[in-house]
Amino acid sequence: MAVHLSYATAAGHALIDRRLFLPSAWAADEERRQVAGVPEEVMFATKPQLAVDMLARLHASGVIDAWVAADEVYGGRKTRTAIRMLDYRYVIAVKGDHRITTPASTTCTVTELAEQVPARSWQRVRTGNGTKGDRHYDWAMISVLADDTPDGH
Repeated sequence: MAVHLSYATAAGHALIDRRLFLPSAWAADEERRQVAGVPEEVMFATKPQLAVDMLARLHASGVIDAWVAADEVYGGRKTRTAIRMLDYRYVIAVKGDHRITTPASTTCTVTELAEQVPARSWQRVRTGNGTKGDRHYDWAMISVLADDTPDGH
């Protein structure tokens, strides 16, 4: 398994970095590592840790005007905070039970908040082609208070 970093524009996208994801059981199994040819320097790291490492490397290379999109595996506060510290904008899914606070100081899960959004507020957007045809997602903009803003931002 791997974590991939792609760069996308209207003209297309390209894979620009990748990291081997080594599950903790594999990382601790020397025989399995040797048989699979896993280099000694590859240690266990979570997928979000690998992603942040690649983004930090990308930022250090001078790519600073970019934004990040990722699924809920990467939606934890620590990862989102690290992305903000790199000054990247982002759209990252969070788990349905992720708790948020609205500007009115209401605290609820993202699922509960989404259920309160009127049907007329949702907009369906085509995001590309998938193996089963066009992919469409429903979007609505909801103001929430960020729980991942680093000090000084």
